[in-house]
Order: sequence, then structure tokens, then C-alpha cells
Amino acid sequence: MTEVDAFLTNCRLADGRLVDIGIAGGKIAAVGEGAAASSNSAPELDIAGDLVLPGLVDGHMHLDKTLTGLPWMGHAAGPTRMSRIETDKTILPHLPISTEERAGNLIRECVARGTTHLRTHVDIDLESGLAKLEGVLGARERYRDRVTVQTVAFPQSGVMRCPGVLDLLDAAVRNGADLVGGIDPLEIDRDPKGQLDGIFAIAARHGVGLDIHLHEPGEMGLFNVQEICTRTNRLGLGGKVTISHGFCLGGITERKVAEAAAMMAEAGVALVTYGAGGLTMPPIEMLRAAGVLVFAGNDAHRRSGLAITASGSARGQSIYHRRELCPRSRRCSPAAQAGPFRRQGRRARRGRFWQHISITAEA
Repeated sequence: MTEVDAFLTNCRLADGRLVDIGIAGGKIAAVGEGAAASSNSAPELDIAGDLVLPGLVDGHMHLDKTLTGLPWMGHAAGPTRMSRIETDKTILPHLPISTEERAGNLIRECVARGTTHLRTHVDIDLESGLAKLEGVLGARERYRDRVTVQTVAFPQSGVMRCPGVLDLLDAAVRNGADLVGGIDPLEIDRDPKGQLDGIFAIAARHGVGLDIHLHEPGEMGLFNVQEICTRTNRLGLGGKVTISHGFCLGGITERKVAEAAAMMAEAGVALVTYGAGGLTMPPIEMLRAAGVLVFAGNDAHRRSGLAITASGSARGQSIYHRRELCPRSRRCSPAAQAGPFRRQGRRARRGRFWQHISITAEA
């Protein structure tokens, strides 16, 4: 057996077995029942039967918006999405700690709870330019030995309604963003063709993927699901495009959602979802059965069980109580968790991905 630096003993794997895990040079060198007994010198840490899992994945976050590390702030926005967007732009630039520091605070919280792979959307707008991206990339660099972070250049305020944002999105990818984002092409921009053509062109030009926020309900949202799939097929971007939220898929007829699921599966368009409170949830089991890659995230964290954005909106993290939604559950394979991180974005190959507890895997 390879000489090891240390053993974790009495580790319970997901299949129920109790094993010893040997570590050498930061990698797993041995896994087996009683493996530590063959070594007389390596130090041991008794895990006492606790469950040992690979790093968990959070597929949808907003590290630039977190208030983690700050005192409580009350709700400041009105009831509409545009009010929350504008309130973010009013509050975030004047917080007493930087984007990089706040993002780092949340990264540490995630890692402490077992999450080691994150996809974060980062606001790109005319007011702040690339400043928030620079902050998040700084936090990613600081914690690169602990966590894999993918960044999505996210035009939260819109694209076509804000001339100049397409140029900023292009610059964001050139300066380190891993994917191009979008948001509600009809509801926010009133120009779905303009927005989708613009962001897909950037992705194709730079060889990266896309992750598009789609809050739009019913037939409006379904139209844009179809438009996203059409462009994904046309540009050969299958496996590199994600729809975030996709609430519309929970508010249309069963026949139409089945057709949409088949279209997404054929195009290679994934869906990321979360516990959305009173909003309509996509039919997760139907989508997965149709072959759609479905993964999950917690959206806009603040701390301990609530998702809080700068505008003060809070959502209970019901995702943890819906086993069929969570890629961390035993019903979702390691490949399903890692898939979007493996395939989307030219830089997605960097870092560590969800993997089995096996020899040569990083410890």
C-alpha cells in the first residue's frame, strides 16, 4: 500500500460501509475496511461512524449580494422585482465592507458546512461596470485552495433596456467570468430576440456557456424556454446552457411541459432550481425522466437558513426539505451534481469537481 500521511478511521460511506481513508500529499491514497491496521506509524483521526461525502455543490448563488458579516438590515425594497433590482444598486455600493470581503465571508460559511463547489451570478450593470466581478474574482482567488467557484456575468438590470451592457458582458468574459447570464428577456427587456441574440453571440464568440434567469410565468416564460433551446441547437452549445428557476414550467399544462422537457433534453439545456416558497415549482421528476439535467442551489444567502439579498428579501431554505429537488440527495448521481461544472464555461475544467470517495481523489 502507498505510504500515507494520515488516516481517517471509522468513516461511513454513502453505501453504509465503515472504512478507513488514508491521505497522502493531499489526496486519498487508500480506502478500505481496516486499512489503518496495516500502518504502524501514520497518525489517525477517529471519525466515529460519521458520514463522509465528497464536497457538496451549490449551483446558484449571488456572492456579490450577500450581507454576511454585516449587522441585520431590514427590508428596503418594494414588492416588485424591479424595485429589488434598483434597491440593490442603491445599497450595495455603500456597504461598509467590500464585495470581496462579503463574498469571502459567505464562501467560508459554505465550506464550513461542506459545500466546496459554487456557481455564482455577479451583477454587471452600467452603474458598477465590472467592479462586483472583480471583487468576487478576488475572493475566488483567495479561497482557491478550498473551493471551486464559477462566475456568471449577470445583467440583472436588463440588456436591451440598458445600452452598453452587452459590451460590459463581453468585457466581463474577457476579464474572467466563466459564463454569460441573462434575465427575463420579455418581462425585463421587452425584446427577447435582442437579448438572446446578444448574449448567445458573446457565448459563442468566447466559447463559454450561459446561465439565464427565467422568472417569467406561464406562456411568456415557455416562449423563452423555446427560444433558448432553439439558439442552443443552432450554435451547438448543448450541455453548456442552463435556465435558472424556470418557474413557467410549473404553470403550464402537462402536455406543454412534457414538450418543453423533450425540447430541453434534446438541446442539452439544463435547469437549476431551488425551494421557491409560494412560486410555482417546475415538475422536477418529469424533467429528469425526460433526460433534462436538473441541479439545485440556494440563490441569495445571508446566514443560517434564510436567503437574504441586499434588498432584504428572505426565502426559507425549503430546498433541504424537498429530497427530489436536491442534488445532494441519494437520488441524484455524482455525475448529475458535477455535470454543469464539468461542461459549462471554458474555465470549468479548473479546480475540483464532485467525485466519489476513491483513490487519487483530492482529500
